[in-house]
Amino acid sequence: MLMAELIQFMHFSAAETHAGGGDFLLQLSEHSLKPHARGPGRNKLYGDLKDVDKDEDKIYKRNADRRQRWYKATSKPIPKGIAMFWNRNFDRDGFLEYIEMRISLDVRNDWHAIFTANRYTHSHDQLPALVADLFVTGLAHLSAGDPKIDDKPWNPDLIDATADELATVVQQKQRFADLKPADIYVDGNELVVGTYRVQMPAQKTIPTKPSAFERKYTNQLIRLLCEECGIKVSIDSLREKGGEYLEDFTIARQDYYLADGLREIMKDSSLDGEAEFEKIKDDTFSGVRPTHRKKHASNYERMQATLEQAANVPLTKSHVPEATGLFHTEHRHGITHMLVNDERLKWVDDDS
Repeated sequence: MLMAELIQFMHFSAAETHAGGGDFLLQLSEHSLKPHARGPGRNKLYGDLKDVDKDEDKIYKRNADRRQRWYKATSKPIPKGIAMFWNRNFDRDGFLEYIEMRISLDVRNDWHAIFTANRYTHSHDQLPALVADLFVTGLAHLSAGDPKIDDKPWNPDLIDATADELATVVQQKQRFADLKPADIYVDGNELVVGTYRVQMPAQKTIPTKPSAFERKYTNQLIRLLCEECGIKVSIDSLREKGGEYLEDFTIARQDYYLADGLREIMKDSSLDGEAEFEKIKDDTFSGVRPTHRKKHASNYERMQATLEQAANVPLTKSHVPEATGLFHTEHRHGITHMLVNDERLKWVDDDS
């Protein structure tokens, strides 16, 4: 497989085709470089911006055209120096997070079939790690002037071979809104939504460092918990302090990821999953808002009371909370933290 083939496969599979290949390459680098290497002036994929004030449009177009040529790799692949920079500053967690957030379960199922057909041995759960390994290998080989990841022939047209099957699956999907509570349940390791079945995903691995997409609610939690126990406001101080407040932070993140996993499987198992999940969020907000707005002895007590209310508030806008084996207290708490992440709720006034 050529490195360019893997990048192009990710581009189209991620449904990012509204952006050009060069733009996708830049976007992928921004997600998979360590934080200190991201952004203009640091990420070398942006190109040389020293003289940008002289002719901004011309310089940006020149750099964009260069990235597009690297993406296509018909005349020149990613240069050695760029590959070495990317490899040296590669953020594996960021790369895996990109796959986790941008590639739906349906597409990952298709990836699994395609990589298996191309003689890559892996389990379904190991697929993101396999792609990360191949990408790192490709960067290392490009750094040495070799455009190939390995000697295996790659057949991207295999995705066409699954088109009929995928179309059938989509036709079998139903809308949560059209079903009764009894039609939605967990059967062993499968979620049943009417006549459609989908395998329940493995629990997501929670990175030690909070990801960019969870920054708002984790910043709120860090400030709240550090102020409650009278220590410097930082995640390092909270971890050094340990004890129940650190446990509060850890459990909150676990609940957030569980709720996000529910959002993802709802989206992938039905025609209206995303909208149905938003109904549950709106219903939760309506149910906890009066408790959140009450006067409390401290911000910490406000959070505890709001989470307690979230665990008990009736959710009637969707059948999903009534589904057997699918919706639990942890999901209710996680959705509450999502509302903080969406800035619909706040634990403290200032999370700067």
